[in-house]
Amino acid sequence: VFGTILLISFLLPQAIQGLSQYAAQTGGDWAKVGDGETVTTGRLQEIQGELRILELASNAFINLLGADKDPAYWYLLSREAEQAGLVGGPGSGEQMAESMALQSNGALTATTLIARFQGTSGFNTQQALQTLAKVQGVGRLTQQFQTAARFSDVRLRNTAAKLALAVDADLVIIDAREGGTEDSADDDQSPIEEATLQAQFESYKDQLPGTGEDGFGYKLEDQARLEWLVVDREQVKAAIAAGAGLDPIEMRKAFLKDPTRFGAIRLEGSEPAFSDYQETVRQVMAEEALDERMQAITKFLNDQIQLPRRGLVREDAEFVLPEDWEDQRADYQALAESMVEEFELQQAPVVSGSEGTLTAAQIDEVEGLGKSRSTKFGTRATTASEYVMSASEFGREDIIPAQVGISSPVFTDLDGNLYLFRATEAVPEQVPGGLEEVRERVETDVRNIQRFKRLVESLPELKKEAEQSGLQVVADRFGVDIDFQASIAEANPQFLRFGVKSPTRISGLDSSTSVVQQIVEHAEQLDYTVPSGDLPASDRIFFVTDEDDLVVVGVQIAAIKPMTRESWRELASSQGLFGIMATEETAGDLLETFSLKALRKRHDFRYVDRETQATAEAEDMASEDPAPDGSGDDQTADAAASTEQASS
Repeated sequence: VFGTILLISFLLPQAIQGLSQYAAQTGGDWAKVGDGETVTTGRLQEIQGELRILELASNAFINLLGADKDPAYWYLLSREAEQAGLVGGPGSGEQMAESMALQSNGALTATTLIARFQGTSGFNTQQALQTLAKVQGVGRLTQQFQTAARFSDVRLRNTAAKLALAVDADLVIIDAREGGTEDSADDDQSPIEEATLQAQFESYKDQLPGTGEDGFGYKLEDQARLEWLVVDREQVKAAIAAGAGLDPIEMRKAFLKDPTRFGAIRLEGSEPAFSDYQETVRQVMAEEALDERMQAITKFLNDQIQLPRRGLVREDAEFVLPEDWEDQRADYQALAESMVEEFELQQAPVVSGSEGTLTAAQIDEVEGLGKSRSTKFGTRATTASEYVMSASEFGREDIIPAQVGISSPVFTDLDGNLYLFRATEAVPEQVPGGLEEVRERVETDVRNIQRFKRLVESLPELKKEAEQSGLQVVADRFGVDIDFQASIAEANPQFLRFGVKSPTRISGLDSSTSVVQQIVEHAEQLDYTVPSGDLPASDRIFFVTDEDDLVVVGVQIAAIKPMTRESWRELASSQGLFGIMATEETAGDLLETFSLKALRKRHDFRYVDRETQATAEAEDMASEDPAPDGSGDDQTADAAASTEQASS
């Protein structure tokens, strides 16, 4: 008894100290919200656990806001969804986990996901599921915000009139990237100042091609060196034909068993004769035999590449390759030679390889291989380039288990040819070391910009010339054709009733949305009651510019087709128009409405720590200044694009 008492006395101070520390960590006040409601530091620890789940769940809208990184932000965002009654219970979270598992195309299960969320956050099952339910609730909240707008009948009618307005016109597209000026030949020889090239390079060196302003970008894309083996279906067919051929007895048996299989027609009281369909039977059975042989080859190839992988350790679905893996892995040339005897081929399948590293676009251009597909990774066919660029060496988080040095499963092209390939080297995307690495591309872009600027400067002269002599003179001057485009409109009436705008696609432009909008806006200002041919040339002939495509478009209106009364009635009776207006009206306010500053104000959120509160207030004041580079517009567009994904 004495020893027990002594032991308790010895441990008691440490226990008291530990309990005191725990109470200090979990029982203190972190923030105040609403009418004096206290948020404890214990609740803060729970929120931080929820953030770890958000990191794995990766919701597009929440990530865009930055609420997945800031405990206060996530707390207020999820609190607003809860107060709106949009957060379900753990069952709702379980449904979300099942949906995420389906999106992984079988790579993960709902149980596996939930276990992973628990392990990351330290939560029990109910807490993990409730966090997922909050994510769903935030999605519902943003979706409701975008679809809850209300509009007057006049505003609806005006919007519908603009969307339904269609214009028939002759177009002359002058592309600065394809010459675009009369002096383009001389211009291509003129020197460009080094400072101009360097400035262009510095502006877009960290952006991939097609992603920067006007499509500029000089960041080097992901590239891979490949080798592949091709099994030509026609060669296999020739090998089968050169063999013993089909047994006539077996052909007759197959025909008598099921004549309709070979297109024979059975008439009452008589049976079709084998001799009448013998050639058809031969062709059908030969094709079936070819299919069976190709399936056997596919299985053989898949088995051969699996053999060296046996016993290899996996870490996060990636093989840990030994140092001598190049000697252990399947040798494509030896594999091709072994197939000659295995499948009685007349010659070995072709083995090829790329001379250097290839981008995804270049892989798509490789004859045969670029058009091959596989449905092994989901319902949508995966291309060879998609498989290669999903390699773990590129830092992707795709569910496609690609890896340098590991062969793909067998891919097939539209002609039925088989492809087995692997990446032997991966070069992840990187910023060029200097201008010299991409000088040719930079110089081309700078010349295109300069030509486009000269085109824009010459617009008054071009317009005057077109008004006097017609667009054909302008077209001849630049060596381009006049194209007639019917029904240029911001929305397709067939899809508008379903809430989809689908603006007219103008041939010859990479993106025609801006051009269409400018043409429609010009036509809106004209008198619809006057035949287009009677309008002054200054009204029906005009030019628009598209800085994204670096083009100038000459337009000569042939007809204006406003919305009819019948079209208005049809649109007004559907929900599609309401959806379009609601999305467009609220997209611009989405980021502002759900910004951390706005949430703190709505919920009257205050940090208990005075220094932290002062920092938050300073950040609020700083956020009132508009972004000088116009980045806010880009974020708004991203927010609108992410709303659908957020709601799911």
